[in-house]
Amino acid sequence: MGILAIYPQTSHLQLALEAAGRRVFKEISLAGPLSGAVEREIARWLKDSTDSLQVIVTTRPPAPTDLQEFKPVTEGLLRKTEAAGAGLQLAHRLGVKFNAPAYLFDPVSEGHFDRKAFVSGTPEISRPQGGGSFIFTYLARLEAEKRGIPFQTARFVIANLDSEFLIGAFKKGAAVDAAHSSEEGPFSLRQSGTLPYDALLDLCSAAADKEEALRRVNEESGLFGYLGTEDLAQLAAPQAAPIKEALVYQIAKEIGAYAGVLKGQLDAIILGGELLQEKTLAAAIKERVEFLGDVVFYPGAQSLKALLAAGRRALQNETLLS
Repeated sequence: MGILAIYPQTSHLQLALEAAGRRVFKEISLAGPLSGAVEREIARWLKDSTDSLQVIVTTRPPAPTDLQEFKPVTEGLLRKTEAAGAGLQLAHRLGVKFNAPAYLFDPVSEGHFDRKAFVSGTPEISRPQGGGSFIFTYLARLEAEKRGIPFQTARFVIANLDSEFLIGAFKKGAAVDAAHSSEEGPFSLRQSGTLPYDALLDLCSAAADKEEALRRVNEESGLFGYLGTEDLAQLAAPQAAPIKEALVYQIAKEIGAYAGVLKGQLDAIILGGELLQEKTLAAAIKERVEFLGDVVFYPGAQSLKALLAAGRRALQNETLLS
């Protein structure tokens, strides 16, 4: 059994291959759009790592029209039939090369979200509901199984705290509202999160172009902007204490907001991601939010684990929803 997970991000691809009872990982930096050289590098890596590939799983938030190009599979798996989007084109081409079906796992669907969540306060602008909700689905499934409660009735506030943050509310088997650090919420390792709009407009006016402004708030801000590093070990340094406290404060505030989305009726607060490897920070977040309910931890990166789990479900021939 060979499962390939592809997690496309702005600056790099994360890959995981599960085959013959072992997992191997690979990360490829992207200087620009996906190229044939990248595809060939992955193909060589796969040929060196496994004799056969049975399924490929990737993710991204597709545009509504993209959904017409997929065949849905239960609980968040969509069978890929045509290429759409860079990550999906890669999955499709590798699938053709290795004769393996490609799936999109848990795309963002507006139908999952509470319609009130899209109202920004400015009619010309809607609140985005960014990608990453597939990690929510994965963590909610794990925790529901541990608690012995039905996945479709479980109610969680989930915070996935990796290089980018995604915090939101989950009920009835889906995310119903969420904030991604590329748009709003607490600052993350390199992203600014929510900014006061007057100051943001000044920053945009001073930038040479849109790309420079986006780079400033999405690549040069957050922990890196304050400390000059995104190394979590540096949070233990005395000079980092004010920023660490602010980070904990902002994360806790966002978790509290999403507890309000669920009207305080939640089974647990799920904290996942690389940030939890810094144990004093994890404990500080828990201390601020545990009055809301049980706090459970899933430390370490969850994205590739989630995609591999989706691939295993695909191999189990889950019923197609036609």
